[in-house]
This record gives sequence, C-alpha cells and structure tokens, in this order.
Amino acid sequence: MLDTLATSLKAKFEYTGTMEDLEQAVYNEIKAIDLTPEKHPEKPLMLTHLGNTLMVRFENIGNKDDIMKALSYSEQALHLLPEGHPHRIVGHILAGNIFGLLAIINEGSLQYSNLNAAHQWGIHHLRKAYSDEIMDAYTIAFELLPQVISIGYTVAHRYDRLKLIQNFALNAFSIAIIHYQFKKAIEWCEQGCAVVWMQIHSLRNPVDSLRLINPDLAMNLIHVSSQLESATHSVSTYNALESIPDFHSLENETKKHQALAKEWDSLLHKARLHPGFENFLMPAEYTNIINDIPMSGKVVIISAGQAGCDTLVLEHNMDTVVHISLPKFTYTVVVELVQLLHKCLDTTHVRSRESRAGRPAKSSTGDLNHILLTLWMEVVEPIFKRIGILPFSSSANRQRIWWFPMGPLSLLPLHAAGMYGTKYKKGTTTISDYAISSYIPSIGALGNAHKSAQKKQISQGMLAISQANSPDLPPLPVTIPECEFIEAEFSHCHIPVKHIGGKNAIVQDILEQMERSNWIHLACHGSQDLKTPTKSAFHLHNGKIELIDIIRKNLKNADFAFLSACQTATGSPELSSQSAHLAAGMLAAGYRSVVATMWFIDDERALAITKEFYHYLLKDLKKGEFPDSSRAAEALQHAAMKLRDHLGDSDESLMSWVPYVHIGL
Repeated sequence: MLDTLATSLKAKFEYTGTMEDLEQAVYNEIKAIDLTPEKHPEKPLMLTHLGNTLMVRFENIGNKDDIMKALSYSEQALHLLPEGHPHRIVGHILAGNIFGLLAIINEGSLQYSNLNAAHQWGIHHLRKAYSDEIMDAYTIAFELLPQVISIGYTVAHRYDRLKLIQNFALNAFSIAIIHYQFKKAIEWCEQGCAVVWMQIHSLRNPVDSLRLINPDLAMNLIHVSSQLESATHSVSTYNALESIPDFHSLENETKKHQALAKEWDSLLHKARLHPGFENFLMPAEYTNIINDIPMSGKVVIISAGQAGCDTLVLEHNMDTVVHISLPKFTYTVVVELVQLLHKCLDTTHVRSRESRAGRPAKSSTGDLNHILLTLWMEVVEPIFKRIGILPFSSSANRQRIWWFPMGPLSLLPLHAAGMYGTKYKKGTTTISDYAISSYIPSIGALGNAHKSAQKKQISQGMLAISQANSPDLPPLPVTIPECEFIEAEFSHCHIPVKHIGGKNAIVQDILEQMERSNWIHLACHGSQDLKTPTKSAFHLHNGKIELIDIIRKNLKNADFAFLSACQTATGSPELSSQSAHLAAGMLAAGYRSVVATMWFIDDERALAITKEFYHYLLKDLKKGEFPDSSRAAEALQHAAMKLRDHLGDSDESLMSWVPYVHIGL
C-alpha cells in the first residue's frame, strides 16, 4: 500500500515538479521497506523502487548521499534475489545507472560514464557472484572504449582516463576466464592493453590494399592520420620557454583536433563499406591475433587480479588455448611483492639518479632473492611444467617465450625468476636455464614488429650516442668508453657506425641521424614522465629528446634500440596494463626490438653488459653482414649470465643485471 502510494507521488512529482511530492515518495518507500519482512517476495522490488527515487532526487538536488544510498539499496535488492530471477536485471540496470551518474559527477563525459558504469557493474559481480550478465557488461564496455579513449583527445587526456579505469582490462580478462571464454579473454586483453601505443600505430597503418580499389579514400586516410598524429600531441606540447597560448587559441586547437577525429571515423566507415575491408582497423579477432605470433616461440599472458591468477599460453595459428590456473599466486601476493621490490630499490639506492653515475647497489637483505624465488615457485615453474618445457628443455635448446603480464605483475622481474645461490640441495634453477625471455605490450605490437622484419630493409648502420655530462644531472663518464667500444666493434665488422657524444649530441642533429640509422645505442640519462608517457625523454647536451619527438619521425628503417639509460622500461602503477614507458614507445615509433632497464643501473655494470651483448651479436658475422636484431633477447641473456658468473648470486649481483629486459621481436 505504502509502496504504491510512493510510486504515485513520484509520478505526480515528474508531472508537477513539486519537491514535496518527491520527499513524500522517499518517506513512504522507506517506511514500506521497514515494515516489510526480509523474505517477502516484493521486498527486492521495493528496494529497487527506492533506489530509483533517490536517483531522481539526486538529479534535482545534487546531494551525493542520495546516490550512495541508492547504490546500497540496489545491492540489497540484488542480494535478496536468486540467480536467474527476472527482477535481477532491474537491479543491474539501476546499479549501472548509479555508477554512470557517479562517473558523470567526476568526469562530465557521457561515453566515459557509460563505460565506467559497465566496468563497475563488472566489478560488482567480481566481488560477489558470477553470472552470464557480467559478460554482457564488459561487451558493452569494450564497444565504448574507442569513444572514451578517443584519438580526438590528447595523449595526456587519454592516459588520465585510463588511470580512472586502471584495472579494466585485468578484470575483464579474469571474468572471461571464469566463464571459460578463453578466446574472448585474449581479444579483450588486446583491446584493453597498450591502448595508446596501438592507436599511434593505427594512424600509420599501411593502406596499400585499399589504394588499389579506392586511391582517393586511401590518400584521404593518410592525410588525416598524419594531421591527427601531429594534433594528438600539439594541444599539450608547448615549450616552457614560449608564451602560454591563450584560452581561445587552445579551445580552437581542441575543436580542430576533435573535428579531425570525426573525419577519421567517417573515412574508416567508408573504407569498411568495401568488400573485404569490413574489419579494416577494427579490434582484432582471435584468429588474427594468433597469426601475429611468430612460429619461433610462445606468448604467455599472465593476469594476477582480484578474481585469481590465470595464464593463457598461445602459439602461432594454434586453435587451442592452454589455460593454467595459479591458485597460490594471488593479487595480494603480487601487491606485496611489488611493495617489497620498491622497498628493496629504496634500500639499495637504485631509485636515485646517482646509480647510473657509478654508485653500485648494495644490499644484504635477500629481498630480491625472495622475490625471484616466489616468481619461480608460484608462477614460472608451474607454467613450464604444464607446457612441457620442464623437465625436458635444456640450456642447449631453450625455448623463446614472450611474456605478456597484466596489472601489477608487469612491475615485477618475471624474466629473472629462479632459485639463486648455493643454499638449495638441487643447486640453482633459473628461468634462463630453460627459456629466452622477452616482454611485449600486446600481441599486436609483436605482430607489427614481426611483419616489419619480413620486409626488405636497407642496412644503414649503427648510431651510438654518449652523453657523459647533461645539465643538472650527475656525470656518466663510462658512457664514452661504452660507445667507443661499439664504434670499434662495428667498424671491425665493416658495418657503418657513427658515434656522437658530448657537445655534439644536439637534439635536432640526433633526430636527423636516427632517420638514417637502423640501430641506435643511447648511453645517457633517461627520465620517465608518468603523467604523459610520450614526454619521457633521453637527456642530451642541449636538452631532451622526448619520446613524442621520435614517434613523429618517419623511421622507415628502424630496427633495434639499446636504451642504456635508467628507467626506460619502468611501468607506472596507475597504468600497469598500458606499458607506459620509453621502451614500449620505441616499439610504437617503429623499432622492432628494444633493450631497456626496469630501474636505475650502475655505470660500470652497464659497460660490462654492453660489451658482452654486442660481442655475442657480432661474432661469426661475415664481412659487411648486418647483425640480426631477432637475436637481441638471446644476446642480452648471454650478457646478463656472464655478469652473474662474475659477481655471484647476492642481491648486489642481482641488482646489476636483473633490471635489463628485452621488449619486442
């Protein structure tokens, strides 16, 4: 009776706009719920009605308490309804609308609010019960993702939005696995990880096939993509020494940018109308994704989320996906290991700039040994046993593994997992005994590198950059002999090499030289910009080369980059599934294979790694023959193990070589 009265009062308010009617509706609905027994079949619907009325009051008054109460009542209603009950969908719609309103309050964007509502709907289920409805929620969310993280926004704005949904891809992946939808999990993983890098690559997508049937449309796509690529960064890339643009100028720039994005979407729509181009630049489906994997190895996707830790193993053109559950390796364990690693880095001072400047890390805590042991026992060893690497593989026949960690797991040195030291009865056992490890920001990025490597390339030589003295930064004296060694080794093999250092390392000159070189070795200071990753930079004599400067260049023959600088593969905790670092950005810029560092490195150890790395790659080359960048991961592992043999297995030794990682092909 009271519930019916409340419904009538709410309807009256919607007709007259009289707030007293709405207040009376809320009062009567609360009273009706208080008087109704917990197990009464109508109570869930009454709770839903109250939630809807509170939302209406929030929209008219703006009191945030109303929307939080509405969320509480919707959750109570869902709790009282069994799975499969037809009224559950009403509760889900209410919960989704509430999360959407919360998102509008915080963001002011309709597309964002819809995506966030769907995402939060998923989280709601993740923490409670599982049902097929959650798959629908994430399907909607992924359909909205291209609008929310639109190329019409600046890179900084896109990353800001990704931070607000930081575990979006991680949770979606987990939910799909819970429902045994392994192929869908892989598709969602590809769509939700390294989003900005893949957008940058899509703007450079070759349109050769489209040009054959519609040359004008192909040319328009190339023209607009070029403008978009420039405009994407121009709104937020003003020199601090120049005058700040006025508001109207900035507003006009933004409007122009958004107009270009709309034109891009329109051109894509026209392209997809042509037979055979229905999926042109659309998110890849599973069959296309596995074709991107080289035949020489396996891709291992690992997700450690709140719903559990799961692994999917993929191979080229293999229809069957291997699923491995890792029940002991929980989200809590991952977070604790990340915190322990940060503590370890702080204790050993390798998160200070002085590390690359020649102050080697010192530690006797055993924390890093513990981290690597846990990664071996709980992650790598179970995976290797399941896919047949253990106990059959050997150092003479090591398999190539491309690791694709999602979420906070991407911040841990998975590539160095193992039992180090002499305290184990069976001796040391490490990942490098059985596999050659690389990381990838996405399978698509690996596929792009692989396709690029299959094209005929003009050998242009090596560019070695040494910057011993950068303004306001500690000196790096060993960078000079590091690049002198490279110059001597490449010259000995009759491979063109150019060493530029000191006052000659001018930003514009280096950028021009990069266009003329297949390979580059950067021995200098590096810095990571967590807010706008494309502004992460290498420090030279007269300033910084920002990542966006490199991406803007047309590096048609880019092949390999060795980033002998600090923190070039350090991920951001807020963007842990986005590979927001210099190394992944270099892949987006066109390099196929990149060596980088997860934390600060010691100057002397950097020289040792460099020497062993290039010695391994260049040995046995015929006169004038160019080295194969696809062997870079193997060469890096060789160099790291040589340093380990020399230094031992203490934490201090591990700190010297563990930060080195290979990314890409």
